[in-house]
Amino acid sequence: LAQVARGVEALHAVGIVHRDLKPGNVLLAQDGRAVVVDLGLALSPDSDQRLTKTGAWVGTAQYVAPEQLSGAAPTPRTD
Repeated sequence: LAQVARGVEALHAVGIVHRDLKPGNVLLAQDGRAVVVDLGLALSPDSDQRLTKTGAWVGTAQYVAPEQLSGAAPTPRTD
């Protein structure tokens, strides 16, 4: 879990929010390291480039953050 947290922290440090963080998007490398994958929905909140409609949420329903459901802009807390 600590490795996953460090990976997500690294994304956040460069301004990226994953937006679909879930167990299926964490893989174990052959050396045992946890790796966060599938950045297909990742977004930089500072960027105005969006692939979704305004107010629409994306991600996996079981893991989506409450603020995403309400249409709030994603932030690192969303992950």
